[in-house]
Amino acid sequence: MGGPTRLEVEVSFPTEDPVARVEFYVDDVRVATIVRPPFQTTWDAGPNFDPHRVRVVAMSAFGIRADDEVSTRLLIPDQQTEVRVVNVYATVRKKGRGFVTDLEAADFRIEENGVPQKISHFSRDLREVHWAILLDVSASMEGKRLQIARKAGLLFIEALGERDHALVLTFSDVIDSTDLVSGQFGPLRRQIQDAGAGGGTALYDVLVEAADRLHNADGKKAILLLSDGRDQGLDGYGPGSDHTFEEALERVQRSDIAVYAVGLGEDLDKQLDFQRRRSLRNILETLSTETGGRASFVRRAGGLRDAFRRVAREVRMQYSIGYSPTDRPDDGSWRTIRVQTSDPRHEVTARRGYYAPGGSS
Repeated sequence: MGGPTRLEVEVSFPTEDPVARVEFYVDDVRVATIVRPPFQTTWDAGPNFDPHRVRVVAMSAFGIRADDEVSTRLLIPDQQTEVRVVNVYATVRKKGRGFVTDLEAADFRIEENGVPQKISHFSRDLREVHWAILLDVSASMEGKRLQIARKAGLLFIEALGERDHALVLTFSDVIDSTDLVSGQFGPLRRQIQDAGAGGGTALYDVLVEAADRLHNADGKKAILLLSDGRDQGLDGYGPGSDHTFEEALERVQRSDIAVYAVGLGEDLDKQLDFQRRRSLRNILETLSTETGGRASFVRRAGGLRDAFRRVAREVRMQYSIGYSPTDRPDDGSWRTIRVQTSDPRHEVTARRGYYAPGGSS
């Protein structure tokens, strides 16, 4: 850096809390405090293009702290250095004792591709979620199954908070969708109440559609999926979707969405998909575990209400954790994430990784 240099940062917290202030430090000396956007300042780096260490500390109105730093090299004027933050939402359970909700940032350990990472922001207060509620209304849901699924879906909507955002996608071999709304969930209720059963099951297509709809949303994003895990045309002789399982999973992962699958039906572990490669249970479990969600299974439709309630409760028990990767490739590669706590008795559920920017999407 050399001469007058503009320092600028964009700040957003996973919970969308308002930013209270942003402090800029150069070589451990505070050079500016900004209390409203744009968060930028001009600092005189002197006549030489010497390396410096620039650190930014942001505080939210609710006390969440986020900080990161970059070390500059002998930069040419106008060269930019990017700071990238990866957000992870983690659920912690202790065997036989339910959720663990009193941990601090120091209790967590995060690795990316096996390399320990420094936690830069942390919160136990998940204020809002962007939901896509996916309800199977194919021919196999006709009758009492659909009636109970409707009731369970309506109860789930009642559990949404005023700041939550949600949309409903009902799917058979066609997909019907509402707009993404917040607070006023009447259109979502009508979509569920008016849904009729019939047709095949475009399971992978509806996952892709949901991922595309939530892709640009900020903060926690989640899919609630009611399905038996089968993607199949109405005649039973072909797939129900244009997309494959692998394409659907990758699209959801690239959009940083957690899938909470509720599998309905008996012997899903023994029934195979159309290509006879995976059991229906494995499909739902893989979609969930690989994205940081959880799969639950009910044999009869009467268990849907409790399953939906468990999903709503689990999401509210999550920790929001962020870090800036020590290695920041822009080649679109898959980066593995491992989250642990200092207590080996804890079971941590979080997404398994993410796709770096760049490459194909």
